[in-house]
Amino acid sequence: MEYTTNDKENYTSKIIIDITINLAIIYSETEFYLPVFSDWRGRIYPESSFLNYQANELSFSLISPFEGKVLDDVGLRYFLIHGANCYGIDNYNFDEIINWVINNANSIINLDLDFLIIAKQPINFLNFALYLRKWYINPNEPLNFFAVQDATCSGLQHIASIMSDKSLAKMVNLVPYNNPSDIYTIIANNLEKSLSNISPFNKLNIDRKFIKKSIMTIPYGVTIIGMVNQIAENAISFNKSNKTYCFLSKNNNVISLSRKELFTLVQFILSELNKDYASIHILKYF
Repeated sequence: MEYTTNDKENYTSKIIIDITINLAIIYSETEFYLPVFSDWRGRIYPESSFLNYQANELSFSLISPFEGKVLDDVGLRYFLIHGANCYGIDNYNFDEIINWVINNANSIINLDLDFLIIAKQPINFLNFALYLRKWYINPNEPLNFFAVQDATCSGLQHIASIMSDKSLAKMVNLVPYNNPSDIYTIIANNLEKSLSNISPFNKLNIDRKFIKKSIMTIPYGVTIIGMVNQIAENAISFNKSNKTYCFLSKNNNVISLSRKELFTLVQFILSELNKDYASIHILKYF
């Protein structure tokens, strides 16, 4: 019997899910530790497979701190923000995000399936919903829950701090501000404006996902070739006959770019960065 690539991927995914759940059951009644290691940059990563806080949604939602804490006002605030972010509510100021949770509390606490299933991270949001119900029943009971707040490109945060760049600091949320900034969306929008009259790049659908990886890895020394390869990952296909990368255009047609054109596009991205955030360029080539 022959299997397609999708069949094999689905089978592998099922095995990973089964192992993860079975491990969670085994460790569900005991305290355990996650061994970690540090890379050359000082970043910490778990060594364990399947169950760890940097794995997929299922793995993250199945582990919790052994010792819980009663939520104070600050803890409750970040707990609610975490839940809303799991649903995909993250482009508002923090007060609006918290109000979204309050306004939808009935659907969340009662585990409304139609409401839960359309979450951006459905498993993580379901985990949040279960803990929110637990808190609603007894706010004084300790919660064993990881409420995470993702750093806004920590590499750029370091650069903003080192260079005392207030403009960049605001864009990466180092400056106290109720409205969270998204530097990837800002750069993508500015880049699209700069390329509006430059063909063929003005046909590209440039959004935060398109440029995020290239921007994020600049503080870690990514090369221009590396950035070109990262942009190429957005292609929906590669035409071997004419050696061009095929991307979706703004009107959902296909636009083909050569590797040389990808190098040009990367130069435009760097130019946009240097124009608005000169400290990145200064420190990168120091």
